[in-house]
Amino acid sequence: MRQRHDLRQVIAVLGFALTCAYGCDANHVLGTYPDAALANQGGSAGASGPARDAGGVILDAPTSAPEVGPLGPSQSWTGYIENATFRSGSDSFKLTFAADANGNIAGTAIFGQGTPPPPATDPNMTYPPGAAYIGNIISPMGLTEGFTYPIEQGTFTTQRLRVQINLAELYASWCALQTGASVVNGGCAPSNWAGRANGNSLCQLQNPTTKQWVTINCVKFSLCSFYGPCACGAATCSASTMSTLGQVSLDIALDGDTGAGAIMGTGTQASYAHLTKD
Repeated sequence: MRQRHDLRQVIAVLGFALTCAYGCDANHVLGTYPDAALANQGGSAGASGPARDAGGVILDAPTSAPEVGPLGPSQSWTGYIENATFRSGSDSFKLTFAADANGNIAGTAIFGQGTPPPPATDPNMTYPPGAAYIGNIISPMGLTEGFTYPIEQGTFTTQRLRVQINLAELYASWCALQTGASVVNGGCAPSNWAGRANGNSLCQLQNPTTKQWVTINCVKFSLCSFYGPCACGAATCSASTMSTLGQVSLDIALDGDTGAGAIMGTGTQASYAHLTKD
């Protein structure tokens, strides 16, 4: 019998691998993409990062998804993923979508049977509730049971359904509470402030002008340092399409009232998915 795996691990995210790539020391620069010039302050030199405008604001990745036209009838499908389970013990997922005349789709996906987290109410507190900061990593991480993920991109042509889901959408309500005008790099905290973490409970930023250390919630510290779920303009923030949280992709062949195909999370091997039309 094949071993069953926690689906949160099967649909793993690239963020775990990038965490140590961006810096696992106690003191590191806080910012979605740390500046190499700040490495001497205890931070690590990060990648060049995304494109920015003249003011240093991240220009979120352009989407390749075509504009979706008037939609036809909605379809609802329920399925399961082989040899994998969520924390609740469920292996189920549900897709609801409608296609336009060119096969472009809009819809939603729900995984597992858990209760989704409530919308965020405080930009400086842990989100989702219950998440823990453990050595620069947020746990648990990955797909969140019960949450309604919008389909980021999708097509339905010749009975082939292809879907991409942006895991950063979980943080859309949290990102909307961030103040874009207060940040430097278009993320959820200034990138030119040095940061440090003392264990798993005390995280701080240093104001480069006053040299004062300011305490910050450790989950926010890690989100803003390594995962980059938010893309901010001058006044507002939304879920980023460039987050290291990654994507979940489905490639399903639908035949009558049944379907089967692959589901893959960033950095993982594909698992096999089955669907039945509701």
